[in-house]
This record gives sequence, C-alpha cells and structure tokens, in this order.
Amino acid sequence: RGTIYDRGGEVIAQDEDTYTLVAILDKSRKGIGNVPAYVKNVDKTARLLAPKLDMKEDSIRDILQNAIDNKQYQTELGTKGKNLSKSVKESIEALELPGITFTKSVERSYPTGTFASHLIGYAQYNEQSGQIEGQMGLEKSLNTFLQGEDGIEVYQKDANGNILPGTNGNDVYLTLDRNVQLALQSSLKKTMKEVKADRGWGLVMEVETGKVLGWAGLPSFDLNKRDIKDYLDVPSQYLYEPGSVMKGITYAAALDSGNYPYNKKYDSGVFYFGTDEKGKIYRSATKVGGIQPIYDALNKNYGTISFDKGFIVSSNIAICELLTKYMDPSIYQDYVLNKFKFNQKVDIPFVENSKGNMNFTY
Repeated sequence: RGTIYDRGGEVIAQDEDTYTLVAILDKSRKGIGNVPAYVKNVDKTARLLAPKLDMKEDSIRDILQNAIDNKQYQTELGTKGKNLSKSVKESIEALELPGITFTKSVERSYPTGTFASHLIGYAQYNEQSGQIEGQMGLEKSLNTFLQGEDGIEVYQKDANGNILPGTNGNDVYLTLDRNVQLALQSSLKKTMKEVKADRGWGLVMEVETGKVLGWAGLPSFDLNKRDIKDYLDVPSQYLYEPGSVMKGITYAAALDSGNYPYNKKYDSGVFYFGTDEKGKIYRSATKVGGIQPIYDALNKNYGTISFDKGFIVSSNIAICELLTKYMDPSIYQDYVLNKFKFNQKVDIPFVENSKGNMNFTY
C-alpha cells in the first residue's frame, strides 16, 4: 500500500512490518540437533516476557498453563503479543527462550499519532481480501490509488530479498504542512479548554493557491490507538449556525440582484418588529407583543449610518433593514439555496462532507 506524505515529504501513513508472538507448547517439537523447541519453563518464560510485552507475569503464566492443560500445540498471548515492532521482537529473541517464535504481518502505522485524524482516517488488514484497506477518511476515499490495481506486481526488495512493504501502491502527497497542522491542533485544543467548548474546528489555507495547510477538528483521536469517540469530521460534516458569515451573503445577494440601497441610511438602534396580516415582517417604532427585539452586538447603537458602514461594523440591524425594506426575502432565499448552494454538498474531491439545512420564515 502506498504511503501518505504531507507537503514536506513527512510520512503521515505507511505500511510497517509487525510481529505476533507465538508460544509453542507441544513437547514433540524439536529444533536443530533434535533440541527441544517448546516452552519448557512456564514460570521463567512468563517472568522474562512480562516487561517486554507490558503484561503481568501472572497473566502470561495463566495463558501458557491453560493452553498446556488443554493440550494445545501453540498459543498467542492476546493483544499485547500482537503488532510488535521489530525492535521489541529482537529484544525478545535475545532472551533465547525455547518455544517462543513469531509470525510476521504488515500493519498500517501513523508516525504522527493524532494528526488531522478524521481527515486522514485509517486502514487495516481485511482477512477476506487479504489486503490492508481504508476504513474511513482519505485512507478510504483514496483506497484505489493507495492499494494499486490487480495485474503486474511491482515491488522492491531489500538486500536480503525481503519485499519492502507498501511499494506496490501509489504514494499520495497532501498539501497539509506538518508544522502548521501541529500548531493548529495545539492552539485549538488550548482554546477549547479555555472556553469549555464541546467541539471546535479550524482550517489554515494558503491565500494565493487555496491549498489547505491545516485541517483540525476536535474531539479527535490517535490514528494508531483508534480511540474514536465520535466519527464526525467536524470541519466538513458538522452542521452549525454560520452567524455573521451570512451577512456577507445577504449583502452579496442585494448587490447582485440590484436591490442594494447605495445612497440610503438607516437607524442602527434597536429593531422592534412585528408581522402584518399577510405575514410580512416590518419594523415597528415600539415593542410588539412578546416578540424579542433585535440589537447590534453588545447593544451598540451607531446612530444613523449608511449600509456600507453597517457592513463594516457587522450590524444586525442593517440586515433587518435590507430584508424588510429593500430586498424581498424570497430573493435572499433564492441566492442562498440556488446561487450560493448552501444546502448542497461541497464538491471537495475525496473528502466526505454534509450538506446544509436551512429553514426560511418570512
């Protein structure tokens, strides 16, 4: 399977040889020179393996003894005995424990751990297909590229003739920048802790090209541990109220449709509103019934100002004035839904995203 790199050539995802420890228990097994090649001393084996596998000595002893009692030819030692690195394998081999051997497999590893985790996703071995396959994120959407195709097999070997993992698929280079990504994740995590937020996300883009340099969403997870609590990729799939972002959209709709009041001014004080017999919203001089009035941020009153000034100060009242006096709300709805296409998925290749959901009342 191909490797995923950031734009600086740093590895984000790669195939890595891993090993599973196997304990041979059958006394008929012989090694070179007819020497017994099975676990002869359960206590010693458990004692020496425990610190290497980060397991309790009693746990290893129980597994081995239980397998012997049940006349098993061999046994594994659970999850702690799987996916061992080459260095751990070699340190165990140095103990020269009779009956301890290893099976080799390939695992997808992620050297950066927590790194744009929902975007990158993960891949794991599929026993049915006999291949490592993407399960979520880019690992899944780019699976055909990373996995390669059936046909001629091209691979590399090391000096000993061993096939190097991950060399018969296509490599993928992302625009993500390692330094930017890690700084973004750290800043987002700190900010969320300070404001006690449940979710947060942030993107960093290169202005000149539009390339995404950082993509962070919290809560996240470690790509190796896969301690996933939420499968939602917050930057692309979480639905939220865009707030003042829509002011720019409203102004754009007014300008493009020819309804922008270039030379008009408005009162930026409190906006009391009501609804007439036809259901149309209007501005009232006084509070209408129990309807909550609208204010600008921090209840500021900028006096009588132009709509240009209203845009600069992000005035809520300016938007109310536009939609009640100068531009029919149906025009705004047409721009949001049909021209700006807020309720449709964004055409981002290989990145799963959710379409918007907006309700209009006027």
